[in-house]
Amino acid sequence: GTRFDRVLDTNSQELFVRYQGEKELKENEELLFCYSKLTSWQMLLYYGFVVENNVDDSLEFSIPSVYEENEEEDFESQVKKQLFLSMFEDEFTSEFSIEWNRDESVEECSEIQFTNQMMPSLRLMLMDGRELENVTISNVLQILSEKVSDRNEIRVLEALANLFEAMLNTYPTTLDEDTQILNTQRQTLSENQKHCLFYRIGQKRLIDLAFHRVQSQLDQLQPDE
Repeated sequence: GTRFDRVLDTNSQELFVRYQGEKELKENEELLFCYSKLTSWQMLLYYGFVVENNVDDSLEFSIPSVYEENEEEDFESQVKKQLFLSMFEDEFTSEFSIEWNRDESVEECSEIQFTNQMMPSLRLMLMDGRELENVTISNVLQILSEKVSDRNEIRVLEALANLFEAMLNTYPTTLDEDTQILNTQRQTLSENQKHCLFYRIGQKRLIDLAFHRVQSQLDQLQPDE
């Protein structure tokens, strides 16, 4: 295989790149480096730059508040939820992510995907005592793979919509404002400023699309009679 190592000359304190491979390199021959599929924060951390419209970007988030005990929830329901959460750790989690649909280009589509465990996990966490009555160890995964009730689904979508809206509000500028800055000042921005904008716009696009998706689903639902 091919391998490149960084080597520090302790005498001159100069940094060199050492090549090991089958191909013989000629003097002044151009070397091309193929980057792995990295999120934008990983590119910033490891290489100091961000690719605009990074299709491998993602955003990780958690909703710890849904784990907090509800004073109105009976003890049996709390124990039942904790039992399911502990028994099915791979299926239920509080750590989620939003990613681009990698089948299409970010520039041409607005398709995102959530962590597979997100909706089942939140449905469980936000179920009330009545909804939990018929849920058992043998059927919990099947029941939570789809909508439990309109009421439960609304609670889940409202929690997500509120979170995504709060995340967008933490930024000092909006997505439209950042896009406007990039479009009108691209030639005058420093490389660092452009990379920061690429990262920020990518994160905001993911959150914005996630918010509008759950809001659209929320608008279509009505509580059970």
